[in-house]
Amino acid sequence: MRAPAWGGVSAGLAASLAAAITGAVLSAWLGLDLAPRAYLWVILFFAFPIALGHAAIIGAPLYAAAIAHWPLRWWSAVLGGLVTGMLPVAVVALANAVQMAAAHRAVDSSGLLELLLVPGAAGAVGGLVFRALHGERLAVRT
Repeated sequence: MRAPAWGGVSAGLAASLAAAITGAVLSAWLGLDLAPRAYLWVILFFAFPIALGHAAIIGAPLYAAAIAHWPLRWWSAVLGGLVTGMLPVAVVALANAVQMAAAHRAVDSSGLLELLLVPGAAGAVGGLVFRALHGERLAVRT
């Protein structure tokens, strides 16, 4: 196996940027109506910090736990990115549903798929970019 050209931190930054761009593009495709120049600001000051936070708080520990047992394959990077992107949104949506049910109000789950699609797809792209730049690694057990 050849040594990867990118280290973990730089690959994580590039993956977060790719996830932010993907999220902004998907949001535009699903109907976010902004002026074309505004998307740059959305990516830089909104989507990128959120993607970076997801990667640091969820993705890095997930990667550290998984790499101790398995090499980083492309499919596991996509799956890990999907979980990293979707988990916070799913937790908030679940908490909202529980609160609505406790108040005996109807829970509307019609937009849940679209709500989970954007961060999930953005995370999957971010995971794939991380894998492409960082390479396949396996922690050495002693």
